[in-house]
Amino acid sequence: MQKNVRQRFGDRLKALRQERKWSQEDLAADAGIGRVFISQLENGHKEACLSIIEALADTFDLSIAEFMRGV
Repeated sequence: MQKNVRQRFGDRLKALRQERKWSQEDLAADAGIGRVFISQLENGHKEACLSIIEALADTFDLSIAEFMRGV
């Protein structure tokens, strides 16, 4: 069964975070987003709006296109 877009987004977010050896708390603080929301995104339980996607991409120092690659 193919993963839905929320699951693929969560997988991408988690992989980027883990590549940098950041905790969810680290990412949440740097991006200005709640840690619980980060967890919900990574687990595919919530969807990110454009402003959240932009904040996350900026935190990873990526363009939105680079951030969304593979999603």
